[in-house]
Amino acid sequence: MRSPITLALIVLVGIGWGLVAPTTRLAFALDPGVLNGFTFTVARGAWTGLAWLPIFIFLLIRERRSLDRNSFATMVALGAIWGPGVMGLFALATQRTALAHVVFSVGLTPVAAGLFAVLVYGGSIDRMRRIGLGLGVLGVALLGFERSDAHATLLGDGFLLAWIIAFGAYATIAAGAIRRMSALLVTASANVIGGAIVASTAFFVPASREAIVAVAMHPGVALPFFASIVFFGGFVAPLGYACALARAPIAIVTGGGQYLAIVTGVIVAIAWFGEPFGPLSIAAGIVLAASLGATLFPTARTTAAFEEQPKAAGMTTYATAAR
Repeated sequence: MRSPITLALIVLVGIGWGLVAPTTRLAFALDPGVLNGFTFTVARGAWTGLAWLPIFIFLLIRERRSLDRNSFATMVALGAIWGPGVMGLFALATQRTALAHVVFSVGLTPVAAGLFAVLVYGGSIDRMRRIGLGLGVLGVALLGFERSDAHATLLGDGFLLAWIIAFGAYATIAAGAIRRMSALLVTASANVIGGAIVASTAFFVPASREAIVAVAMHPGVALPFFASIVFFGGFVAPLGYACALARAPIAIVTGGGQYLAIVTGVIVAIAWFGEPFGPLSIAAGIVLAASLGATLFPTARTTAAFEEQPKAAGMTTYATAAR
């Protein structure tokens, strides 16, 4: 990829989202009586949404003349998918299934996002990107074999399947929304509206209110929560993802970001939890590196079909990925 800015954004996405899964598991382990998949989502949505709220209000005022009914409907859709879907389903799955299954599912999101984009906007994924996505799936499969455990449940795997679909839908809608509003507003609306949806349960569920306070007061949870979940996972990664979508096709941004997130998550898991690091992890790292190279490598026809997708939907042209 010739654009250092786009590459830097993808790296930030990988680091930010790579911290979410290990931090979520750390919170579950440190405060199991209060924090679970549901209450953790409420706390994450409440604090991230609150942090984004002033920015969201400012952007609504600044961009009010360019916003129409479709823009507001898109913002609501982004929030509804991001809050209960992307944030909620991921936390519920992380609590109920094996880490290997989580890693493998994250590796499938670029495929899902690419397929969603093809279905909505038309076109196809070029050969180099197909090779990159295929290598990515192989790499996460190798990681999954080494990290398989007995904690997988059918319900947890069902949550993961739903999460893959939710993420693909979010990526596709966000890619279109960025042609009508700023990347900052796309990200702010997803976090504020999505956070409000999940945090609204605090009015009816006492455990949700307790979790919102617990993540801020627990000495072992507060720092990793606000640093990894709110700042990196709630600000840096989703904003970087939206900005990258304005510069490159979905398959490249999602593939690069999510495969880097897997590498980040595995490194953090090894450092924090002492997880095994054996031959399969080394092989997976090599395959994932090859996957990133193929995904981000510019060609003369770098996902040209993806660049035509907004035209088919009546939007402006995608920025060329290989800048």
